[in-house]
Amino acid sequence: MAPVSFWTVRRTPPYAYPPSEACLKADLLPTRWEARPISDGLGGVWPVDTWFQAVTSTGNDDWPRFSKSVLMEDDVADQFQLGWIVLDLDRPDHHNSPWETRAAAAEAVRATVDMLDASVYATRGGLRAVWELKHKPQLKHAQSWIDDFHATMIPVGLPVSLDRGVKDWTRGFRVPHCPRHDGKTAPWALGDAPSDLTRVYDGHQLDWRPRLERVEEQFRARKVVWPPRDRHVGQERREIRQIRGVVNWWCRRITGSESRHAVILAAGRHVGGLCAYYGVNPEEFVESLAAASTSGNAAKTARTAVDYGAHQPVAFVGGDADTQQSRLERAYSRVK
Repeated sequence: MAPVSFWTVRRTPPYAYPPSEACLKADLLPTRWEARPISDGLGGVWPVDTWFQAVTSTGNDDWPRFSKSVLMEDDVADQFQLGWIVLDLDRPDHHNSPWETRAAAAEAVRATVDMLDASVYATRGGLRAVWELKHKPQLKHAQSWIDDFHATMIPVGLPVSLDRGVKDWTRGFRVPHCPRHDGKTAPWALGDAPSDLTRVYDGHQLDWRPRLERVEEQFRARKVVWPPRDRHVGQERREIRQIRGVVNWWCRRITGSESRHAVILAAGRHVGGLCAYYGVNPEEFVESLAAASTSGNAAKTARTAVDYGAHQPVAFVGGDADTQQSRLERAYSRVK
């Protein structure tokens, strides 16, 4: 059984479970998480909000939550593979539960297991289906596997519709038996979510490959040569003040978002384009974006996104403050 790394979400310390002594003393979010069999996470009851990624490795005992910036580091990315295909079956509005009773959710789990030959568990918003892959691709190929699976392997008539927006390999998935940090509940007690994990426990592996395996290139940031940071010390150029205002706007959105990784990527690309256009070193802004997130690899994610955005320079356009605010809101609406 391919191991995965589980992490926990908590708005107050201790963030880790079980919390390390160092975490308790320093009030810090851990940056690496112990690798465990996926059955531990899906079958166990967790006292705090707990998540996993479908990434696995046979040569590492722990690893961080990955963002796509890891694709830039071949010596790291090649050690990890996509170990599992995970599908989210959700209501389109993502807000209201489709389950009036636990019995209705249990019946939907049974029907979905029969249709997909997968391990399935109920979530507040729908269902989640899980397969271990027999052939595990390197992360640089992972997106093409997930895309092809979504395109070719999903039957019609599922109890809850497939959420086709949840198909990036960096996605985190909540385990079935844990409380939510937002306090939302489902019509079953903690530890009693309807599930059928038989195929996980039996070690069943899906013998499948995509029609075409592709290397993911769009998040590979090409080398960018930025002006020295000290060039701007003591300067108060109008453009720098404007960029700082944009960064502060994005930081507030990062702090308030449940999809912080996606928002950091969007913010970094936007800020990188502005810095490239005006010839401004972005390091100050990378630090600000990273500080707005609790993710251990936020700085790497922001820096990668800024470098990527530098290849699409963008200038401030005319318009009053309300117009600028409207443009930012439209950009944010696409990623939140």
